[in-house]
Amino acid sequence: MDSADTAAPDGAGSPDPDRDEPSTRRVRKPRWPALVLAVVVVPAVVAAAGGAVTRHSIQDTLHTQAVDALQKAGITGVSVRFDGRDAILTVADASDETRAADVVAGVQGVRSVTDATATAVPSPVSTSSASPTASCSGLNGKISALLSANKPSFGSGSTQLSSPSNPGLDQIATLMKGCPTTRFQVAGYTDNTGDASTNLTLSQQRAQTVVTYLVAHGVAAGNLTAKGFGQADPIADNGTSAGQAANRRIVITELTGSASASASPSPSSSSSASVSAACSNLNATISGDLSGNQPAFAVGSTQLAPGDNPTLDQIATTMKGCASDAFVVAAYTDNTGDPASNLALSQGRAQAVLNYLVNQGVPSGSLSAQGYGEADPIADNSTSAGQAANRRIVITVAGG
Repeated sequence: MDSADTAAPDGAGSPDPDRDEPSTRRVRKPRWPALVLAVVVVPAVVAAAGGAVTRHSIQDTLHTQAVDALQKAGITGVSVRFDGRDAILTVADASDETRAADVVAGVQGVRSVTDATATAVPSPVSTSSASPTASCSGLNGKISALLSANKPSFGSGSTQLSSPSNPGLDQIATLMKGCPTTRFQVAGYTDNTGDASTNLTLSQQRAQTVVTYLVAHGVAAGNLTAKGFGQADPIADNGTSAGQAANRRIVITELTGSASASASPSPSSSSSASVSAACSNLNATISGDLSGNQPAFAVGSTQLAPGDNPTLDQIATTMKGCASDAFVVAAYTDNTGDPASNLALSQGRAQAVLNYLVNQGVPSGSLSAQGYGEADPIADNSTSAGQAANRRIVITVAGG
């Protein structure tokens, strides 16, 4: 027991002057160092955490604004990512690089714009005639292994790749460039969280983002198609977070038939006249196909109505027979709602039709999508019949 808490024994009222008594006084250590640490360190930690949240919010806001600006400018095939306030672009069409960079740089809050396309992986040089054949066998297995090791990731509800570079996709691009006559499908899938229609659109856009990345790294655009499957074909239990993560995936597979086989054959001397005639009045031919057989969309949706679309199938056949021509897919809306929303809606619908045509074998490099919103009405928007007429898809020969 501590001597300070023990009663002195009888007769011990005075200490022995000749005996050294050990001191029982406690010395309190100053508390100011701990207080200083609390005052300095805790706010710093809180500030750092708040800064991380703010940074993420800024990136999401700038990404949304940049994508909207590109859509309004009619620029497609551009993937935008942000590192803080610094934009990183991946551009499928080199002719759009400067304009896309200018549009994104004009978004308030963007600090700098970098073109990631400039860092594209160079095409491999063939060292022997046998090596391409050998490297093109078992492509599905090779690609699957690369995707498993380096799964492309996206933010929640986002079509933007989480990282500006992906070693797995870089290696897949190299494989594809070594097999120039092979065509591939890039498929996107989601988990079952949220609306099924929204997830279908999200999966399509994510697949297209991967296609844009591969094209930017040297893969021929005509060798790639993007297809979204939404919540379909889960490979794991959506009742668990791990299962949902597994179901959110990109799958890339080799398509049956080579790119050269799918291309339109060169007309023989006996058939060249008929081919030339079929391609001589394409605008009228396609306009006739679309007249009274417009692609159908749900109200406010960019998703084509499910099922077959014989009109677009026929147009795809026509396009493939005129391989030297390029086409513009334009979309228009009525004047119901907000003009800016209608412009974005029309762009999404034009892109949906483009994707459909590509999936039917039309080279994506020969197509471009353009949304015009409420512009150029062809009927009276004050009537339901007029509004229905103004909601339309128009496909024309580029420059024609």
